[in-house]
Amino acid sequence: MVPIFFCVMGMMVDFSAIGGVFVFGLIFSVSAIVGKYLGCGIPSLFCGFNVRGAFRVGSGMLPRGEVTLIIAGIALSAGVIGRDLFGVAVLTLLIATIIAPPLLVKSFDGGPGYRKKDTGKPQLPPTRIVLSFPSFPTADLVRSRITKAFRAEEFFVNRVDRDNPIYQMRKDTIVATCEQVGSDVIVTTDAANERYIRLILSEEVVALKDLFDGLEKTQRDAIGGDLLGGFFDE
Repeated sequence: MVPIFFCVMGMMVDFSAIGGVFVFGLIFSVSAIVGKYLGCGIPSLFCGFNVRGAFRVGSGMLPRGEVTLIIAGIALSAGVIGRDLFGVAVLTLLIATIIAPPLLVKSFDGGPGYRKKDTGKPQLPPTRIVLSFPSFPTADLVRSRITKAFRAEEFFVNRVDRDNPIYQMRKDTIVATCEQVGSDVIVTTDAANERYIRLILSEEVVALKDLFDGLEKTQRDAIGGDLLGGFFDE
């Protein structure tokens, strides 16, 4: 229904009526964009984000326009606003939606978006947990099972590289990455969260070991006979 909704909203726009308020529409659009950065970016500065993080929050909030279209459509149907002001609302949404992706991508260039907290303790280097396997398919299976295990623990798992199997796993303040390099699966996390991450990995490795042991104990000849037996049945 979402494409139908946007098509209907677009068909309600009278472009001939926008000409008289086009300048106002541009000013309104700029004001709306600035309002997103001020209303969403500045409060995030008080929630642990730095300037870069505040810019990311503001950029991510720019294309939030579905509610705007709904309210503008109701106002137009009720006769509260004319087609010119409705066109201004659509123009604002269109501009914000177009400029949001490049701004959001650009905002992720550089360092993290959180402010570093001075705890008085030295910052420990991240911990790398390397799991080596005899073959790439085995490592690929384990990597897939590890990401599923983190999802089961209510982590938000996101693939950060489209070309390489690199995943970020985040839950509250716990952040870890899972990367497959050839036949190795590498999990990186902060030293403070190492025990918790190792516990999740250990549980999954034990489950995989039980799976592999069960497969090894299975009579391979019997499985082959079951699969091929149907070819020779009359």
